[in-house]
Amino acid sequence: MCDQHAPLKDIKVRSSSLHWITNSIHLKINLRYKLFKLAVNTKCPHNWSEYKRIQNEITTDLRQAKAMYFNDLFTEIKTTKACWYLVQKATAPKQQTVVVH
Repeated sequence: MCDQHAPLKDIKVRSSSLHWITNSIHLKINLRYKLFKLAVNTKCPHNWSEYKRIQNEITTDLRQAKAMYFNDLFTEIKTTKACWYLVQKATAPKQQTVVVH
């Protein structure tokens, strides 16, 4: 009876945001998603070109924001141990988390 009136719903839980992603970048990401849906539905070349323009802009903004974030962290480092930890953090591939049920 409960499943009929209040069925279980799958939701996507997002982890905390990366420190260098600003609100303006989040807004552009949301706009890119909306433009993608519009371009897929309409198949208009103008919508695709607008989507690609925003996508390239986001890529540029993310690279610049990440570089500024790590440059700021490097200026605050006092020890070599902290320096190498930050180098590892900046260059290491994203670590996969394993979910155990």
